[in-house]
Parts: sequence; structure tokens; C-alpha cells
Amino acid sequence: IITLAYLVGASSQLLGGHLGDKGVAKTAYILSYALKTAALAAACVMTGWSLLLVAILVIFAFDIAAPIESLLIARYSPSGRRGLAYGFRNGLAVIGAPLGVQLVARFYNPSDHFLLVFLILTSVAAVVMAVAFLLPRDQRPTAVKTYA
Repeated sequence: IITLAYLVGASSQLLGGHLGDKGVAKTAYILSYALKTAALAAACVMTGWSLLLVAILVIFAFDIAAPIESLLIARYSPSGRRGLAYGFRNGLAVIGAPLGVQLVARFYNPSDHFLLVFLILTSVAAVVMAVAFLLPRDQRPTAVKTYA
């Protein structure tokens, strides 16, 4: 079941890459965080099989943003500093895993289970979504003329 959840969720990277290529990276990025916010909020109240569906939705929403983030970094970082920008993003991801473990260890409550953890994650996703509105307007791809 977990493998299926990740398979369905991870397939969204293809959709994210497609949307980025279509020139709607900012919009897709904002919508992915809106979906994350809604799915994480739903996880606060779901149990059983419905929670599994919400988990798939969360994975889908997180993975759709990955290729879009790469595109946005490539587009808006200075060409001489792209390696540093990617390194910073990947470093944050590496740091995020142990911080996530600490978040669960600190805020898990046997009576409320993961409610507070999901509320914190929902808040973080909402903040990222709000900040994403500050990104520059999307640039529509232009047709490249070829000469024979």
C-alpha cells in the first residue's frame, strides 16, 4: 500500500515538469502549496483509509513542486551562482529530515496523535504559498524559429 501511495504521488513530478514547460510554473507552484495546505489540514481530522488517500494527495502535492522548484531556481538565480542555489536547496532538504523527526518527537501527543504536527506543517505550507505570490510573473515560452 505504501509503495502504491508513493508511486501515485511521485508520478506528479511528470505533471510538474510538464506544467513548468508550459510556462505556468508560478501558478502551478502556488497551486501545489494550496493543495498541500488543504491536504495537511484534512490529515488533521482523517483516520483509516481516508487518511491513506490524504497521504497520497500530500505526496502528490509535494512531488509536483520538485521540478517546478528546479525550474524556478534555474530561471531566477544568477548564472554564476546556480550551483550554490541548488546546493542551498538540497542542503535544506537534508536538514529537513532530522528536523522533521524532532518535530514529531516534540509535538506528538498520545491523545491527539499527530494533530499538532499536521497543524504546524499546514501553517508552514500556507506561509510558503503566500510567499510564492511574490515570485515574478510567469514567462510564457516563445516559439523558436528554425531556419533550413
